[in-house]
Amino acid sequence: MYELVLTRKAQKFYQEVDASLAQRLNRCFDQLRQNAYEHPNIKRLKGDFAGLFRYRVGV
Repeated sequence: MYELVLTRKAQKFYQEVDASLAQRLNRCFDQLRQNAYEHPNIKRLKGDFAGLFRYRVGV
């Protein structure tokens, strides 16, 4: 199991979103905690962000 850490900006955004988006984000966070590397929405970043990943949540 992995630990999920949000930046301050991400925490502030998460606290201000409506309930339906917060629910979708919670599902994504749970998936990331279980296995942070094996999901179709997770991509490795390149260039200046090499070594980091992004997880796309449709809006």
